[in-house]
Amino acid sequence: MAALKAGVVELDAGRPEEALGLLRTAAVLGPDSPRAAMMMELARRAVAMDRAMDSEVGALDDLETAEQALRRGRFGEARTALASARDAAPDHPRLGDLEARLRAAEAARARAEAPEPEPVPEPVPMKLATAEAPPVLPLETPPVSHVAQLIVDFQSERSKGALTIYSDERQIFREGFHFTEKTRFLLNRGTEGSFSRTLEHPDGPVNLRIYLSLPGVPTQVVRLQGALRGGASKVLRVRVDAEGGFTARLQ
Repeated sequence: MAALKAGVVELDAGRPEEALGLLRTAAVLGPDSPRAAMMMELARRAVAMDRAMDSEVGALDDLETAEQALRRGRFGEARTALASARDAAPDHPRLGDLEARLRAAEAARARAEAPEPEPVPEPVPMKLATAEAPPVLPLETPPVSHVAQLIVDFQSERSKGALTIYSDERQIFREGFHFTEKTRFLLNRGTEGSFSRTLEHPDGPVNLRIYLSLPGVPTQVVRLQGALRGGASKVLRVRVDAEGGFTARLQ
């Protein structure tokens, strides 16, 4: 079936939108074809993931705008950008931090602009009777921790994409990235970049799946197994090269 073959080619080339249209045609022409149904479902998932990544990348632009506005004291502009970012990615980890910084900056400005209160006379100190020192109690043995730290150390030569991590069947991390730098004409240009995030994870054996989504590249996955010890930490090192390939190691 020509539509099915063309749809598979488009999906392998990282063009899920085009693939979905062709595979829908293939499903109509061959309603009893299990391969056409399976490939159409894969295309739907890829389209959903790409749209989620585009939404998260747009939120990154809004968050960058908000941070720049905060530094310049433009609180109204920062509030508008943060509202747009919340609509696009309400669970983004930088959102809460920037909103807290905005509230603190607005409160500080309000305090600075408020009239100074009348001075209150200092109370006359009273002489207190000397009391015996309390007895020294033995220190309690700290409880055993069953929580470990998983430190995500991410470095990428590609400027834009999204990183998602699953532990067994539970998603424990998802973050889009959009690394930029200012050009001589004050325009944003994509560049390489990095970030580090610390996650809490129950101790014991772990089965990790690390997904990388990049524009124009099919979603990739690396599977890792290891063990985490309560009260200790391990580093998950993720590296993305310029061609879009990536590696992940648990150390």
